[in-house]
Amino acid sequence: MIWLKGARIIKTTSRFTRVNFQIIAQQVRVIDSDGQNLGVLPIREAREAAQRHELDLIEIVPSANPPVCKIGDFQKYKYEQKVKQKEERSKGKSITMKEVRLRYCTSAHDIETKEKAIRRFLQEKRQVRLVMMFKNRELSYRNQGFDLMSQIITSLTEVAKVDMTPRMTGKNLVAILSPQV
Repeated sequence: MIWLKGARIIKTTSRFTRVNFQIIAQQVRVIDSDGQNLGVLPIREAREAAQRHELDLIEIVPSANPPVCKIGDFQKYKYEQKVKQKEERSKGKSITMKEVRLRYCTSAHDIETKEKAIRRFLQEKRQVRLVMMFKNRELSYRNQGFDLMSQIITSLTEVAKVDMTPRMTGKNLVAILSPQV
């Protein structure tokens, strides 16, 4: 283990991890490599304790008063942090939203096909955004669009719940459905 001023440093998402001589606090709370609390020690004694074990002194919680440092292998610490971040990303899956576009004059067979697709999306636990588009003069047929949209929603009541009731946003009639729990 080489102990030089300005030794290794790692850039994490929000801050730098200070190691060995980069730690600037006068006193630190030290945790041994076995997980035992050694108490609050002057920085020099903490570095010497890490040197005796031939390990690094790693600043874990710099915002604490005094900062918390751990005696351990810095490369192993970096690896564990990467594994934790990877697990957090995999656990934090967001619900994806699918969009189904319609027109007020869509034929009955096409609507059945769209309903099948919506059912499949809802069974995959995805939200569905229904968008009925109108162009210029077609805006006078909004009532037919509302009727068609309510017909589709009522046919899907056993598999979907309505998050946003149909409403006009600009030239589009929009509704959001989510899977029933």
